[in-house]
Amino acid sequence: MIEERIEKAFRVPPDTPVIVRNSNGSVHVRGVRGDSGVVLIRRNVEPDLPHTKYVEAEIDEGPPFVIRSCYSLSRVRASVDIEVSMPAEIKSLRIETINGNIVVSDIPCRLEASSSNGFIRTSGGGGPLDLHTRNGKIDVSGPATVACLETLNGDIRVQMAALSGDPAIISTVSGSIEIGVEDGLYADFEAVTGRGAIRLNGIDVISPTTGTGMLRGTIVRSGQRFRAVARIGGISFSRASALGGQPGEQQES
Repeated sequence: MIEERIEKAFRVPPDTPVIVRNSNGSVHVRGVRGDSGVVLIRRNVEPDLPHTKYVEAEIDEGPPFVIRSCYSLSRVRASVDIEVSMPAEIKSLRIETINGNIVVSDIPCRLEASSSNGFIRTSGGGGPLDLHTRNGKIDVSGPATVACLETLNGDIRVQMAALSGDPAIISTVSGSIEIGVEDGLYADFEAVTGRGAIRLNGIDVISPTTGTGMLRGTIVRSGQRFRAVARIGGISFSRASALGGQPGEQQES
């Protein structure tokens, strides 16, 4: 197997939304200084799979500014990985891939990301974040504004600094949810689990209402709202600085 690299430089016009699309493979985007960037497509070429050479990188300056993998022949079965370095101060970013992981670092703008099969990981905070995958984990590190984090099969871990939406949604069908609450976040919330415990670690909840697999209450004071749902799995709240540490005490129902 031989790895081939396709590399193209580009410049993003000011205040232009950016879209990255990959049909089959991972997408990794990181923020850099300046107004220029580089897109790199990695494709593996095997002697018995010559069709992989028909995958190229295409850039449409738009608006919106679109970077995508382009298959020059129809019905080509090939997987490629896209790596993009782009200006950190872009207006917004949307990433789409059918089968592959998504990783975003140091781009604090509005982010929408979706994958049918793959994990989604962001670092550096920012947002609002609207992240969806059918099969994979969602991991958000750095103080982030959350709009919607949703997976069917996988855990969710998030450092939450603010909310967008009424309510913001954090949801998994099969997996656990870990919420790290940043200082300064205030919100009304509802946590619901079909098969799991709801735990609090260093978080004071005002006016709690409990039931079977349910906890409602207020963090600091009323204002923004969010809903956390894990059908098969637990939900835990902690200070963001303690995220990933030992689980807290179970909230009695």
